[in-house]
Amino acid sequence: MKPLFVLFAAGLQALFSSLSAQEFYPLEVGNRWVYAYWSEPSTYDTVAVEAFQDSLFPNGHRYFVLDHPDVCGGTFVSADSEFVYYFDVWDTTDVAFLKLDDTIGSQRSAHLAWYYFVTLQSVDTISLFGVQTRVLTYYLDGLMTGVVRLSDRFGPMTEWFYGDPAPPYPIVTRNLVGCALSDSVYGYILDVRNPAKRPVAFDLYQNRPNPFNPTTVIDYEQTNSGTATLRIHNALGHEVRTLVKGYATAGRHQVTWDGTDNRGRRVGSGVYFYTLRASGTSLTRKMTFLK
Repeated sequence: MKPLFVLFAAGLQALFSSLSAQEFYPLEVGNRWVYAYWSEPSTYDTVAVEAFQDSLFPNGHRYFVLDHPDVCGGTFVSADSEFVYYFDVWDTTDVAFLKLDDTIGSQRSAHLAWYYFVTLQSVDTISLFGVQTRVLTYYLDGLMTGVVRLSDRFGPMTEWFYGDPAPPYPIVTRNLVGCALSDSVYGYILDVRNPAKRPVAFDLYQNRPNPFNPTTVIDYEQTNSGTATLRIHNALGHEVRTLVKGYATAGRHQVTWDGTDNRGRRVGSGVYFYTLRASGTSLTRKMTFLK
């Protein structure tokens, strides 16, 4: 008779051999996830994430564009039989972030935005929307700490993160309450739209995290291809940093600010404003840097 640990290892190997990242993050144009959103101390809301277009990148990888980035900070997401990938727009590289056949409990380096290490904590089977589904739970560590749970039927089902130390950074939790995947709808869905008819907007999104230290991510969306600028000013109106200046294609883009000025010097704590200008229109938002 084989020892129990041999049988357990064989069982895990059989389990992982049947997993696919495409199942745990089902990426298809029009797929939509709706989450109950909670940010301490008292913000409750719902947030919808939709894969509204896909694109073949110069490196040959096909990425899907999310209209509301997930907790990992990913606007551009891809998946194959082994990894969930994110495209790091700052370093213009692929990041093989979530690996399905990681050994439970082992830590792996996977640098993305403010996360540096990923640990697969557990593999479970639960009932969600009346369906049995396998769930992978990952622990993320770095400048931010978080937990991501992926379902092999429904994709990202739990996203949770907080700063280090937690105060004054908010603890944010998103739990899946519904999704529309291919031709199937589960749970509670808000305004499922036809992405083929969705116009590209001109918009500047709130940076995340906010407040932040030392880095934050800013997403913006422009209607037409052309010249765009994204600049940061202090409370006195003095320019601190130019993040974007030049030609940009229509669609959604993402940049990271590391809290330094145009000369590479660290800025002081306080309130800053960032302004997007494109096609003769401008938008401004406020953010807070804390040391």
